[in-house]
Amino acid sequence: MQRIARGHLLTLEKQLHRFDRELHALTAQGADGQQLADWFTRFYVFVVQGNLCIATSLASSGGDLLGRPPTAYDDLEHCPHRLPWETDPATPRPAATDLPLQAFPTWPGIIRVAHRAGLPGMRGYYLQVREWYRDNLMRLFFRLHHAMPSADRAHWFAPHPDIRSRAGSFWQDGREGTEQATGFMIYPGQVQGILGDDILLEDTLDPGRHAHYQNARAVIARMGGRLSHGSTLLRELRKPSAVLPNVDMTWVGKEVRYRDGELLLVEGQ
Repeated sequence: MQRIARGHLLTLEKQLHRFDRELHALTAQGADGQQLADWFTRFYVFVVQGNLCIATSLASSGGDLLGRPPTAYDDLEHCPHRLPWETDPATPRPAATDLPLQAFPTWPGIIRVAHRAGLPGMRGYYLQVREWYRDNLMRLFFRLHHAMPSADRAHWFAPHPDIRSRAGSFWQDGREGTEQATGFMIYPGQVQGILGDDILLEDTLDPGRHAHYQNARAVIARMGGRLSHGSTLLRELRKPSAVLPNVDMTWVGKEVRYRDGELLLVEGQ
């Protein structure tokens, strides 16, 4: 299964372009909301399959001994498709602009050999693939949002009427779930500032909030994973950051000091 999953990574680009061509054709034909929804259903099956193969490859990667190349987060200058709640096609987007799909990362020959042979140490390169994949998915989500006819948006972009129970499930905002996150340092550093202002306090990490993370002195999240999209972004930004599930909420608005995964209230407050 691991070998099959790794092999599937090299097919993702071809399939992305197939769905890209289909969406372009539907847009040119003036497709209605139902046609676009049908396309999105098929596309989302592909999205899930791709994510499963990437996750399996990461789980069996055997560390990052072969290096950690930059990901799509290395260049965030022109990225109108990357914004908070970016995985929801209904999320308001900036004006339509040309956002061609990005090519699969270029790997050195030795890395291609290691990938084909199933050698350990490939985690950094599989993280690179994961963020390349997500970035291209968000480009297609951006295009789908603008392709939806104005007359159909109220119907297709409306919130789902059936509210899912939070019991035993993971929620983006990290609240009211039954899980207890594990604390860990994402990126080391020492900074001081107001919690909730200079030092961001997030319920969970969202790579769409990259602009906020760039401007903050440090980022603290109450929930998140070591290899999550948000953690990967913060490491590339070299932003002092950590997941700390038990932050004292009475500290919000007060001066605190972050140091290598620990948060302390500044004395005298």
